[in-house]
Amino acid sequence: MSDSTNKTITIRIAIDIPVEIADTTLAKLEPMISQLVQTEQEEPRNQDGVGFVTPVDEEKRTQEKQVIEDRRQLYKRRIVQSYRQFRHLTKKGKTEKEALHQIALELNWPIETTKSITFARRKRINQYIRFRRMKTIIRLRQKGKTQTFIAKHVGTSQQTVNRVLKEARKQKVGGLS
Repeated sequence: MSDSTNKTITIRIAIDIPVEIADTTLAKLEPMISQLVQTEQEEPRNQDGVGFVTPVDEEKRTQEKQVIEDRRQLYKRRIVQSYRQFRHLTKKGKTEKEALHQIALELNWPIETTKSITFARRKRINQYIRFRRMKTIIRLRQKGKTQTFIAKHVGTSQQTVNRVLKEARKQKVGGLS
């Protein structure tokens, strides 16, 4: 038990054993007890006797979490960017191999990594792109923009905008009626 005001440690043991065994046990426990006392002096403790985290440590942990989250978001954006670019390049007439090679050079990724990311995540990326497109279309429609303007802004046809808005109304998304 630790008393934080006096900085002392009290250990009480009540066992009925022969004296020889007690002497041997105390001899073995003495190094552990001195180590506990040294640790208690080195590490600050809270009132419960548990080591506490200093504000500097907490700030450092928060910064590390933010760096990890930023890297995750950057990676996610790069995946979407690589897939969009792949679609764009293949529509312009480049072969899949040429498109993957160009993307790999721009993102500084190995070609195999670029290929696996582009093809393995195709479905999820398409869903993500459609979701982002739907959000943009709904937001612009709520601002009173026409379907033709929205189509030009988003980079799709007016029919696609119309279809997305019908789906949004059907699902009652974005307060459209």
